[in-house]
Amino acid sequence: MSGHRHPVPPDLALQILHPDPATIFFLSEIERDAHFDPWSPDDLADCFGLEGVVTGVGGPNGLMGFMVMTMAADEGEILTIGVRRQCQGRGAGRLLLEGTLAMAWGRGVRRCFLEVRPSNRRALSLYRSIGFGEVGIRRGYYRPLPGHPREDALVMCLKMEGQQFEIPESSLMT
Repeated sequence: MSGHRHPVPPDLALQILHPDPATIFFLSEIERDAHFDPWSPDDLADCFGLEGVVTGVGGPNGLMGFMVMTMAADEGEILTIGVRRQCQGRGAGRLLLEGTLAMAWGRGVRRCFLEVRPSNRRALSLYRSIGFGEVGIRRGYYRPLPGHPREDALVMCLKMEGQQFEIPESSLMT
């Protein structure tokens, strides 16, 4: 992405996830660990019925993170991405984003949107490093963190034309 690639750690693998009770359980567990205001297991299960893809990244100790992306015509939207706290900063989020964007590119997606808390510096840094730019603000979008007011959402967009999207063969789980 954006002209410079970051190496994928050799012990990480990207996979398309399928709806079964064990998968929903693990996604719910990651969601609770990664987010202050987690989605419910039913919300996560509903994601598998959307037009798009649910991807996961795993390592030697199992599923580390997941991402939900919808796709319609030439646009995609990242609905949620979560990585277990103890696995953050190790390349799992980058592999989820870059791998899922490569899948979306193959399906004709040329622009991708997402919302993010301005206080989520680690996520903002990752999104910007891939090429996402701010295109708007949704006022009062997020529930407040303890002791804080409601938080706006930054709306970000990645224009994918002219960029290279590929999934390293070594990072695909079959």
